[in-house]
Amino acid sequence: MRKLRRADWINALILSGIIGIGGFSFGCTTSLRPLNPEDITLDDPGAGLVFGRIHLLYNGNDQRRGLRYPATLAWWMSDDPQGRSFIVSDLPVDGSFILKLPLGRYNITSLGFRDGLGEWTVSLPAVFTVEAGCTYLGTWELRFQAGMFAGQASAEVVDQPEFVRDDIARIHPGSSCPLTVVLLKTTTQGSLRLSRSARGTE
Repeated sequence: MRKLRRADWINALILSGIIGIGGFSFGCTTSLRPLNPEDITLDDPGAGLVFGRIHLLYNGNDQRRGLRYPATLAWWMSDDPQGRSFIVSDLPVDGSFILKLPLGRYNITSLGFRDGLGEWTVSLPAVFTVEAGCTYLGTWELRFQAGMFAGQASAEVVDQPEFVRDDIARIHPGSSCPLTVVLLKTTTQGSLRLSRSARGTE
């Protein structure tokens, strides 16, 4: 398997991904993306479904106020104790998602996104655990304030139980999946930096 160039890695981090577990990997890094409803199964006893929500305020705006970029987010994470690396791309900036992951503990080490200036890396570590059945992580409220080359990030996790069953019913209709609430544990303050400028903005 060929070694990824830096540009390939960033494009993989932000844009690419394959549905499922272990379907596509760059060396030792597995690329994932949120599941479509028709692809959701719970037939693997070693894996669980992870439900959550993300709401991003970017320079004071969100999608409800006309925010166009970033359109998606990506996570760079690893699992304990195996230390396997994962890239999760195409996560919403305002909405719910579902992932299928091996059971265990996961460390989100950084986030990534793209806007008109280029590709950004966000240092905002977080931790979550995947239990058997369905795990609900809560809503990750993110606030990014970006300048030309760097900025600040802050976060909190909100438990919104009124949305959980609605999300499961909408994303996974007819599911009888046992639900465990294990809220994401997030760092509250972090930073962002422009890791690659868009052409014409250097």
